[in-house]
Amino acid sequence: MSEDDLVNYWDNFLAIAFDKSQKAMLTSCTLKDQDPQAKKVNIKCCFSFTIRRDAQHNIVLGFANKLKQSLEEGVERLPPSSDFHDAIDKIDAAGTVSSDTRVMLDRLGTSLWNLGAKLRDESYAQDSCLEHNQLSLAEIAVEKAAIYEERAKRHSSSNKQMISRLSCDYVCLRITLAWRQDRLDLAKLMYAKMHSIANTLDGTSTENLADVLLEIGKSMSKRGDSPSALYWLDGAYEELSKHDMESMSAEAVDLKVSIMHHLVKVLMRLEGEEHRARAWNVVQDLEINHGGRLAVSLLKLDLFARQPEPSAQDYQLVLEKIILSVHLTEANVKTILHHLHQLRRWSALLAQKSLATFILQRLLEAAEPAWIEKAMVTSIWNVTTTSAISEPIQTLHDLFDEVAGAGNLANGLGQKATHAAQILLWKRIESSFQQEQNELSERWCHLSLHPIFRQSGSSNIGKLQRKLMLCALNRAEPLKARETYLGMSAAIQSESTSQYLLYKSALRAQDLDTATECLEKICKNSTNDATVLYACVLEAQRVGDLAQSSVTLQKLLQKFDYDVPAGVNLPAILRCAARLLFQQLNNEDPPSQRIIQDICDHFERSVEQVKRCRRDGAETAFTVAELDWFSRNSYNLALKHCTSWDPAFTRRMIDSCISLIDLYPKDLEASVLENLALRKLLSLFLAGSLSVAMARQEDHYETQLQLYLDVRKRVSVFRSMSERLGKMGEAAKEDLSHKFTSLLAYDFEAAARLKAWDSLQDIIEECQSQSSTAIFSSLANILISSSEAPIEVTITNLKLIINATYTRDGADMSKLSRWVRCLFSLSLTRDNSLAEELLEQAVTIGGSSSYPPEELEWLAIVAFNHAIDLYCAGQKAECRRWAEQALRLADLAVDGGEALHGLLQERYQKLVWEEVDG
Repeated sequence: MSEDDLVNYWDNFLAIAFDKSQKAMLTSCTLKDQDPQAKKVNIKCCFSFTIRRDAQHNIVLGFANKLKQSLEEGVERLPPSSDFHDAIDKIDAAGTVSSDTRVMLDRLGTSLWNLGAKLRDESYAQDSCLEHNQLSLAEIAVEKAAIYEERAKRHSSSNKQMISRLSCDYVCLRITLAWRQDRLDLAKLMYAKMHSIANTLDGTSTENLADVLLEIGKSMSKRGDSPSALYWLDGAYEELSKHDMESMSAEAVDLKVSIMHHLVKVLMRLEGEEHRARAWNVVQDLEINHGGRLAVSLLKLDLFARQPEPSAQDYQLVLEKIILSVHLTEANVKTILHHLHQLRRWSALLAQKSLATFILQRLLEAAEPAWIEKAMVTSIWNVTTTSAISEPIQTLHDLFDEVAGAGNLANGLGQKATHAAQILLWKRIESSFQQEQNELSERWCHLSLHPIFRQSGSSNIGKLQRKLMLCALNRAEPLKARETYLGMSAAIQSESTSQYLLYKSALRAQDLDTATECLEKICKNSTNDATVLYACVLEAQRVGDLAQSSVTLQKLLQKFDYDVPAGVNLPAILRCAARLLFQQLNNEDPPSQRIIQDICDHFERSVEQVKRCRRDGAETAFTVAELDWFSRNSYNLALKHCTSWDPAFTRRMIDSCISLIDLYPKDLEASVLENLALRKLLSLFLAGSLSVAMARQEDHYETQLQLYLDVRKRVSVFRSMSERLGKMGEAAKEDLSHKFTSLLAYDFEAAARLKAWDSLQDIIEECQSQSSTAIFSSLANILISSSEAPIEVTITNLKLIINATYTRDGADMSKLSRWVRCLFSLSLTRDNSLAEELLEQAVTIGGSSSYPPEELEWLAIVAFNHAIDLYCAGQKAECRRWAEQALRLADLAVDGGEALHGLLQERYQKLVWEEVDG
């Protein structure tokens, strides 16, 4: 079979093999005997086999065949470069292949090499493997190249120039590969090797080497390794400097400029005067040869900026050169604006001059509105944020006039630029206004209303005109404020804030008709005018009579029957009215009953409005913050005036506070609910105390009983909330515990006055859980002074009080002894056994040195006299017990006890003696 037949055979074979629709192959051949002496017998054979494709390499083989076919048809039919690199990656990851696949890959590779060699030209090209970081394949290629280089040096005596150039390319690739592998030591070694052939390098090889060194230097610079970057960039600059630039390609000039540019950047990052001076030398060299390039001027600006003391004048000169000469593009405009920002760091005045030059001499000619707007906003920012410009308003006004007169912006600045500019101007307006520089603030307002901002919109124009009105009012020129109002559009005039300012000017000009008209318009507006209406009332308060202001607001509320129009915030109006009443209260000393009555009425009506809103489903009208304001103020006002107001007024305020607390939402946070509970407990205590005070002063019996009944209700509610005490802090818990103790005393008093005798014992038992012993003194005094209490009730409860007091530490013996004497006197005629028990208890207590001796003496005498009475009644045994207890008590008495004991002992013995004689 000839070679052509063999090639044709395998081409057909591969076409079938790579056809995925073919599952098997049928072929034939003729077998011939290899012995030339044998008889010529040809044996024709036919056989079939199943096609087994190498799954891992089919894609690579298919792509190679496709590439071969494309190369044969022409380079314009080549696949995309991404397909090349994908195929190369697959070859790199393929690993070991079968022998058949290896043969096919080798054959296709040879064909592709031959076809590629035919298409090769002399143009400069990068190594594909390195460009796409396929370092393992690049390393294999370099290793092959090293072998071929050695062979070429040993066996080739001709074409030395080409071999030298190829060797240079090889070393460049080695340097690049070492750099990409992060082996800079090897890269430096290969670069040192390059010096041995440096004299034989032509321009193209030198450019290639310089380009590689530049890329390495840029990479080191990005890493922040400036010394290493300087090493490689110096090498790149040195290599290019060895050749005359005229003998090199056109790209070599740009390459050298790029090298010098990056060299200056690296030198600027290095510390030291030496590096700074060298950077200036490189820039001056660039300026001599390439002074018209923008990059050179930008380098000079960067060097100026990095000087220890930058010169604003020098910086401006270079920047203005750029402004007047550079071709305007989006990128160049941004660059110029950036460096104008830099210049402003040293001189806002020079920056403004350069900005004006940029806008008036370049941007207006370019007629690009977006560029003009950026520069204008920058100019406004520069002027409004510095104090270095002596006449900022005039400076900007002149600039606005020139830009507006140029005709390039027929509709003024765009909406976004106008908005940004007026924000900057508004800051100066507000700053001047806050410093009470009203005239200056007016000038800034007029500047903000310049025709160049005609797209600012009605809202912003109204805001500026209202600020002019405020400035006029602050300067006590209400007529000028009215003049500004008349210059507004009808839509701006109808706004509530404009009406409010007109209202202010009318009040100060004493134009009450206009003021009334303004109030009516504000009330009729459908928008939320609560704040404006509140401000109107405050203004009336500042310039007029407080009482009249309060009456006016109350009339407004009454006009709507507190059902204010939609959009009007009822709580805000109620707060306004309350504050006016507070001010009237503070201005009267002493306050009149009328103002106190009005305050109580107002808070009660406020409570009713909250309830109405809850019923109508308008829970959001009175927020938690609103309820806080009303409940806190009602409590604080009651607490502040509880000693100076009539208790009835104070209790009404407290009742309003309690009612408001009960209207809070139930799903609030635990901490909020705890604070509300604390406020309600304090309010209940104050209300209970006030009801007791009122009941004690009340002469009308039925009214007094109602007041005491109210006391019991307050205590009952307080008692039901007592479990909340455990969740409060120690200080609050202790304070409320003391208050509850006082309330228990009030409850005991009320129960006694209401003849709720069954409740007395429960209250005494409840008091036993309290830490205070003073309460028992109050209970005892109430019980003893109660003339309506049955004797049995008095005895029973007084006994409980004595027992509860006796068991406590620090009991007051003087009071305890008095209670014992009272109870003893009561029980002596009712219950002898109780009286004896009291004597026994007195003997026990009498062992304490703090028990009053006169009380012991009194008990001893009374007990002995009772014993005499028993003796006379023939009750000898009872007489003996009583007499012995009397003797024991007399013995315990310190002062005079011995004489009393002797006297009683003598009489007692006499009684006994007479009994024995009989």
